[in-house]
Amino acid sequence: MEIKTLTHKGKELLYLDFSYGDMLDKKQEVLNLIEEAKSYIAKQAPNSLLTLTNVTGLRFSMELVNTIKDFSLHNQPYVKAAAIVGIAGIQKVAYDAVIKLTKRNIPLFPSVEEAMDWLVEQ
Repeated sequence: MEIKTLTHKGKELLYLDFSYGDMLDKKQEVLNLIEEAKSYIAKQAPNSLLTLTNVTGLRFSMELVNTIKDFSLHNQPYVKAAAIVGIAGIQKVAYDAVIKLTKRNIPLFPSVEEAMDWLVEQ
């Protein structure tokens, strides 16, 4: 799990990699990464970021859903466009709840490459 900037087709993307994070085993690590990302994002210009979040294998709990909802609301003023990869199975229920509560448009993609291609067109 990490936060890093990527360059794709000449544009910078903020990559939030929560893949294979088990909320039950690595709860504090996931929460710390979210706080680190919030701090980084809050220092950016409004409506400037393209973000890609990878949640492949991340196990959700109600605490994490609430944390992600707050994270999404916090980020909204800074994010021009956002995309998510790795949503599968029961994760879709959590995703739908966060999208409904935040009223954000964060499309799902089957791969990192497809999400990056979409983001750079925004």
